[in-house]
Amino acid sequence: MRTKTLALLLLLLGLSITAFSADEVKPPSKTQVLAARATPARRVLLPNGMVVILKESPGHNLTAVEMLCQVGLANEETRTAGLIALWSKILSDRLDEATEDHYSIVDKSVSIEPDFLRISIQGPSQDTEKMITVLADLVKNSTYDPKVVKKMRKELIEDIKSGRADSRNQLYSIFCTLFYRLHPYRRQHTSGTLAVERIDAETIGAFHKKYMVPERIVLAVCGRFSRTGIEDLARELFGPLTAINETDLSVSWEPKATEKRIDLSTRNNIAWVLVGYPAPRAASEDHIPMQLVNTILSQGLSSRLFNEIREKKGLAYTISSVHPDLKGPSHYLTYVVTRPHDAGKVRRDVLKQSKRLQEEDLTASELAAAKEKLRGAFLNERETSQGTAFRLARAESIGLGYNYEENFEKRLAEVTAADIRRVARDYLVDPTVIIARPGGKLYWDG
Repeated sequence: MRTKTLALLLLLLGLSITAFSADEVKPPSKTQVLAARATPARRVLLPNGMVVILKESPGHNLTAVEMLCQVGLANEETRTAGLIALWSKILSDRLDEATEDHYSIVDKSVSIEPDFLRISIQGPSQDTEKMITVLADLVKNSTYDPKVVKKMRKELIEDIKSGRADSRNQLYSIFCTLFYRLHPYRRQHTSGTLAVERIDAETIGAFHKKYMVPERIVLAVCGRFSRTGIEDLARELFGPLTAINETDLSVSWEPKATEKRIDLSTRNNIAWVLVGYPAPRAASEDHIPMQLVNTILSQGLSSRLFNEIREKKGLAYTISSVHPDLKGPSHYLTYVVTRPHDAGKVRRDVLKQSKRLQEEDLTASELAAAKEKLRGAFLNERETSQGTAFRLARAESIGLGYNYEENFEKRLAEVTAADIRRVARDYLVDPTVIIARPGGKLYWDG
């Protein structure tokens, strides 16, 4: 019986393999091999200064189109602070209207970062040309309806009053104010209603004409498409745009150690300890080593701060960090949520671990583990066509260059323990410390 069963299984298996071999395994043609292989990203510089980055990825079903306009906090005037936030709301509304009949488009959004405005569209490959055309129309249309501006302005003011407008939490905003002092990064995109009330359709139109210009735009496309066809389309749609070539003023800034105690009006018996340090701009050669510093100290359950403060001493509820990729001076900020009477101990431990990184070289295993964790996060972001397109566009926009993405893993592998120690010595100085605890109580941090 067993012999018959085995023979039957082998027969069925053999039939399956034969059928598969006959129908599926055919020698691929040269064309098929080329189509199946993901090609390196191609950077195209149009005569008017606009950058187009094309990344063919045949394995992705969706094509992502990312357009970044290099306009940020440094380009807003104090009297019209909030202009970019209002502008982005109107552009988001226009994007919705332009794509409402394209039901196949699965994702679209407009968002703002400190250094750029981001417009994203994602859909099936056959709609790639439609998506790029929609973005070109947004760029070309600098006329704004006063009624629409008034409506959106009212909505933004209501969002500001209710606290919905700012993506940063209150403590992070306080940190940026203390840390950057007079630098534009100290501000947030929506800090008050008075300046927003001054913004009219004429102001937004003038701002559009000044900053939505080709030399400030990076367009990145990733997915299954014809590179030649999309390049020709980009030249046709964006090529006639005229460059203005108005440069931004560089703002000098130096870190200065600051410490602030804040009384919170809260019923929760918890405290926040924030310790922030200067960090290199994204285009610096120290950028990747600083990313590793963040990984080693604050990222995940194996980080030094988690092990020391949470696991060994039980002083923290949660530990996290912020290290943004910025065109200008960045920062590395650690958050620790703890008990009010333990805030002083946590503060000392964070500073101690930072000092330790300056004085001791990492072990080979700890450095390898940190690199693997950072590499994993990088690969995870690039798993989708949208993640790849955004990272390419962002790298180009903040001064890294699109090749940064192609060479990231190689550069990461080259970082040594000596590099980590040097970067820790250069940047983990002049800390900005914020301790926020419930008010009305006395605390002893001795």
